[in-house]
Amino acid sequence: MVERLSTRQETILRIILSQYVGTAAPVPSDVVTRDSGLDVSPATVRHEMAVLEEEGYISRPHHSAGGVPTDRGYRYYVEALTGTPELPGVVKRSLRTQLAEAGRDVDVWARLSARLLAQLANNMALVSMPRTVQTRIRNLQLIYLDELLVMQVLVLQEARLRKELVPLTEPVSEEELTALANRLNHRVRGLSYSDVRGREIADTALERDVLDTTLRILEEEDSTAFADYIVEGLRHLVEQPEFSGASQVRDLIDALESRRLAQAVLTERPGVGEMRIVIGEENREDALKPMSLVITRYGVEGQVFGTVSIVGPMRMHYERTIAGVHYVSSLMSGMLEEAGISP
Repeated sequence: MVERLSTRQETILRIILSQYVGTAAPVPSDVVTRDSGLDVSPATVRHEMAVLEEEGYISRPHHSAGGVPTDRGYRYYVEALTGTPELPGVVKRSLRTQLAEAGRDVDVWARLSARLLAQLANNMALVSMPRTVQTRIRNLQLIYLDELLVMQVLVLQEARLRKELVPLTEPVSEEELTALANRLNHRVRGLSYSDVRGREIADTALERDVLDTTLRILEEEDSTAFADYIVEGLRHLVEQPEFSGASQVRDLIDALESRRLAQAVLTERPGVGEMRIVIGEENREDALKPMSLVITRYGVEGQVFGTVSIVGPMRMHYERTIAGVHYVSSLMSGMLEEAGISP
C-alpha cells in the first residue's frame, strides 16, 4: 500500500497518467495545468510535479522534460480505483452474444474469449484452458519390460498421459504384473493425490513402488502452474511504442516461445472472481518487468478453473482492461456452470 497523496497531487498524477497512456510521451506541466481544472498557477503545478518525482510517482528524462509515470505511480492509481470498473452495456451485450454463439466447444470459446479480450484491451491476451482443481486418475496400466523393470502408464483427467519407468526390487512375472495392475487400477481409479495418500492401498513392496510413482506424478500435476493456453493479440502488444526496437520484440518472442512468459503469468493465480494486477518490477519474470499483468481466474469454485489475463505495457488503460478481464471471466464461469462443462 502506497502513502496517500493530497487531492491536488492525485489530480496531477491522474492527468499525467491519462495523457501518457494516450501519447506515450512525457507530459509537460503546461498540459497538466490546462487539463487539471485546478485553480493554481503553472508554478504550483511544477512544484507538485517535483514533489511527485521526489516521492517516486513520476520520473523525468531530464530536468525540463515532462512527467512519466513510474511503477509506483501506476500502483497508486490502481489502488485508488473504487470498485470494479464496468464496461459499457453495448460492449457487454456484444461480448455475451459472440461467446454464446461459440456453443459448448471449449477450444472454440476459449480462443474466442482470448481474441475478443485482446481486441478490447488492445494488448496481448493469455487464456488457459479449464482444468480440474485436483488431478484424478482415469486409468493405471503396467507394461512388462523385464522381470525387474516395468513401464507405468497413468491416464489422467483432461486426457493427460504420463509414462514412467519403475525399477523393481523383486522380480515379477508378466502374469503377476497383469493381476497387480488390474487390482491397483480398480482401487485408484477416480482418486486424487490426497485420496491415494489417505488410503491403505498397497499390500506388497511392488504395489508400494507403483503407488509411490503414482503419488509423485499426481503431486507434480497438481503443482503445475499452467496447462494448455491460448495467446491472442501479440500484434497489438508489439505495435506499442515500448516495443519499437528489434531487441525488445526479440526478447518478447523468445520468452513466449520458451513458455517462460506464460509460466510467469499463470503462476499468478488469484481465486475465482478475484483480480490480481502486477506492475513492472513486481513481476518475477525479467521479460515481464517492463509490462503489467491483469489476471483473474474463471470457473466453478472447487471443481474446474482456468485463467484470463492481459499482458501489456505499464502504459495500459487499466480501467478498461480490468473491466474487460472481469467481465469475460464472469461469462466463461457462467458458461462452464450452466453447460456443466468439465475437462
